[in-house]
Amino acid sequence: MRFLIAALLALEGLSTGVATVSRVPTLPVYPALTVALILARAGVGVLQFGSAWMLLSNHDAGRGFARAVLLASACLVTLELGLDLAPSSLFPAYHRAAVVAYWIYTVIAVTSLRTRPNRR
Repeated sequence: MRFLIAALLALEGLSTGVATVSRVPTLPVYPALTVALILARAGVGVLQFGSAWMLLSNHDAGRGFARAVLLASACLVTLELGLDLAPSSLFPAYHRAAVVAYWIYTVIAVTSLRTRPNRR
């Protein structure tokens, strides 16, 4: 399960990077709160990729770091989509369902990262 979560975190981190780079030219037209959320998402994207690398490298702090990043990302998704504070390519009628699905993913991932594998 650790490898699946690491792959999903890496994919999220990379897709966040692509989305952030595509929004850079339009940042001046957004209100300050929206710009702050976009920049926070970019930071979380970097941390997602880093936590994926730590999980794949079996780093001691990888599990805890990944749990924290997953929760931060879920909180941002709630602000971005649930409260509609940031731009999204997702059709607005699906925002709430996407927030619920992301929180389900987060709870499953955080719960599975809490259990320590047997070390020999």
